[in-house]
Order: sequence, then structure tokens, then C-alpha cells
Amino acid sequence: MTNNTTTNETSSDSDIVEALSSALIDNIEVFMVLGALCLGISVYGWCYVPQFRFLVTKLIGRYDSEIMALYDEHLTPKMKEALDDASTKYVKNAILVILESFDHTEKKAKGTVRKIIRDAAKEAK
Repeated sequence: MTNNTTTNETSSDSDIVEALSSALIDNIEVFMVLGALCLGISVYGWCYVPQFRFLVTKLIGRYDSEIMALYDEHLTPKMKEALDDASTKYVKNAILVILESFDHTEKKAKGTVRKIIRDAAKEAK
């Protein structure tokens, strides 16, 4: 016959925090290498992968004022009324791609920017 006794082993929050902090301190070199690796991958993605830059800038919201300025400048009020929420997001994403791709402030790029934005608005309908 076996002895079936159970013990109630619970640990407090301070024990868990202490264990995690000691594990972090003991393996600090590993965490530094992982941090450097993450930083390196992020820099590579930013420099060489346009989709990565697109997603990061969209998450950060860096171009919100410029997107709205180009949206207001290149679309007529009638075109804006025809767009629903999903179409508006599509056009704003197209504008973000323009901002990431080339300098939209040059005079020779104005016509191209206008054409791209209006084509995106027509395509979004």
C-alpha cells in the first residue's frame, strides 16, 4: 500500500520575483546578446525591407499630419464623400507608401503624387 499524502506547496510573489531577478542577473550576457540580435534585425529590416518600415511607421503614427495634408490637398470634397471608411484607410495607406517611397515635396513629383492618390481613391470604390 502506498502513502498518498499531498503537500500544499505555494510560493509567494516575492519568491517568484526573487527567482526571476536572480535568473536575469546570472544570465545577463545571454540577454545582452539577445537584445543586440533584436536590434540588429530591426535595423536590417528598417534599411532593407520596405514592408517592415511601412508597418513600423504605421504603428508609430509618424506621418499622420502629412497624410491628412496630402489627403485634403489632392482629393476633391466630392471624392472624399464617395469614400467609405475602408476606402479612406486604403487611400491613406497608399499615401503612406508615397511618403516612404520618394520625396513628395519636389515640384516635379506633385503631378505624380496627385495621380497616385486619385487612382487609389478610384480603385478603393
